[in-house]
Amino acid sequence: MLTPTVDEIHEADRLFTDLCAWKGTSISRAKYNELRQILQDYTGVDLPCLRRYASRLTDMTNLNARLIDCCINSCVAYTGGYTDLNACPKCGYARWRMRQNGTHQPYQQYMYMPLADRLKYQYTCRQRARILQSYCHPFFDQPRGHAVLTDWWSGRRYRDLRHQGHFQETTDIALQLLLDGVQLVERGNHSSTPVILINYNLPPALRYQKHNIMVSLIIPGPKKYKDVDSFLYPLVEELKQLRTGITAYDAYRRRPFTLRAEAVLVTGDGPAIQEAMGMKTPGNAKAACRSCLIWAKKAPNGHFYVPHRARHLQPGGLPMRSNLRDQIHDAVDSGSAEIMKRLGMYSLLSMT
Repeated sequence: MLTPTVDEIHEADRLFTDLCAWKGTSISRAKYNELRQILQDYTGVDLPCLRRYASRLTDMTNLNARLIDCCINSCVAYTGGYTDLNACPKCGYARWRMRQNGTHQPYQQYMYMPLADRLKYQYTCRQRARILQSYCHPFFDQPRGHAVLTDWWSGRRYRDLRHQGHFQETTDIALQLLLDGVQLVERGNHSSTPVILINYNLPPALRYQKHNIMVSLIIPGPKKYKDVDSFLYPLVEELKQLRTGITAYDAYRRRPFTLRAEAVLVTGDGPAIQEAMGMKTPGNAKAACRSCLIWAKKAPNGHFYVPHRARHLQPGGLPMRSNLRDQIHDAVDSGSAEIMKRLGMYSLLSMT
């Protein structure tokens, strides 16, 4: 089944999608049905019923979320090297509960919204396809020594990537990945972690608007995850596919093309960034700083602390990491747990 372009959607469906967006702001189902009845009684206008709107939107767009099993304590997701496990490797809790009919049911799942289909669908809208290509185009021919920083596209990292063969087409998409834990209740401790994607091909005035922010997945909680890589696994696999390229349709130029996308920036609070990079957080590693190689000492309670010394405060007093990106790649390629420990990284081998 081919996905229709946004411009080909019927007017009745446009009304339906606009009403869904409006209702989703702060309108309850009861209030919407009350408004629907009033308009029907006094004006004869019959607004569409929004019951089961999620399934209707899915039928219209062919965008389907995936439910993936995870530990009931949110330790890990059963992906990658954990796919075939029947119990959590961190806390030991069972993956399944037994139903009365003899079938298995996972104790907990999290929802993942595939990225590739969402990006492809954006290109089926002529106006959106034009914006996605036109904003980044002026940055393509800037010299590598360009010094005026106005956006990620005008920064050195983009120019280096372009020099390495990335972002050769205006249809290539740059993404920011943001993850940060949020507390859901005022009392108690129930934390969840949304993973959000920002489309850098949109101008800054548009990219941070609510309807342009893409929620990729939400790590459910109530406790903090113990292996974030396992939850990010389906997103990483899609990003690997998108880096190579997939076939899509450009409604602006009215032709098929190869769609590529890369996550060029990962942001969040300090611990989230450390974990996304495969590094241990301060307090549980000898070398937990991602900027320098200062070594911590182990306290009697098992935690690591960094002793303050006068020489550390002097210029050049700290041994700086020369190139953390290369260090991470080299450590992963080596497969050596000892090298990872020395660099303050936790083992990444369980997900390979």
